Amino acid sequence: MKKFKKNFTMVGLIIMIVGVMLFISNKTVISQESELSKNSLISMYVQDIHEEYQINDSKEFPRKGYNLNLERSKCSNGGILSQDPETLTINMTSENSERCTLYFDMTIYRVTIMVDDLVILRGNFQQGETLSSILSDISDPSKEGYVFEGWTIDGVLVDLDKELTGDVTITPRWKPIDPAEPEIPIDPDFE
Repeated sequence: MKKFKKNFTMVGLIIMIVGVMLFISNKTVISQESELSKNSLISMYVQDIHEEYQINDSKEFPRKGYNLNLERSKCSNGGILSQDPETLTINMTSENSERCTLYFDMTIYRVTIMVDDLVILRGNFQQGETLSSILSDISDPSKEGYVFEGWTIDGVLVDLDKELTGDVTITPRWKPIDPAEPEIPIDPDFE
């Protein structure tokens, strides 16, 4: 009886291990480009600046400036998609290979550039664009009695190589010009 109980316990343990392995094997990582190039069952659509989706024939997932739209992306036979926010790895949990359609939304931020309460530019820009690229067509502003020191966000001078990470309003920082000391005329007859 003890031998039967021991064998029965061992068989139960083996069945449990096999079950866990089968569950784990149902989770497929589909984000590696090598797998993607082999996998013709994946279609990708990428949102453009006009918020319309265009087919993406690339063999790579869009990275910076795009997020996987989990609500819109679907796999046939009900496979479940998820994305690791840190590595951007896309996982599909399914019992078999499925046809998946992935939608990637462009991350857009609103940028406003103001000079002395006058809006000189307001537009939508993609996450990852640098402030220097946004400001490239704008001349440094000038103001009588002041020197332009640079561009600020919330009053803090910004590094123009900084990438957009949210909606911003950009304004200039001004430094008053020190008035020249008044010239005192010299009286030649004064001793």
